[in-house]
Amino acid sequence: MALFDAFAVITVLDAGAPGWLVAVTAVVIAAAGHVVLRRVRARLVNPGSG
Repeated sequence: MALFDAFAVITVLDAGAPGWLVAVTAVVIAAAGHVVLRRVRARLVNPGSG
């Protein structure tokens, strides 16, 4: 997830976006990744509850 976040931030930086947009992109991707990983982990631990 961190690698994907880094690629996204680099892409936004290369596009010439302002610093605040780079920060927002990083936070949004990190938060989304956290949610996705929690859901995947919950399904792996409790396969019948999804």
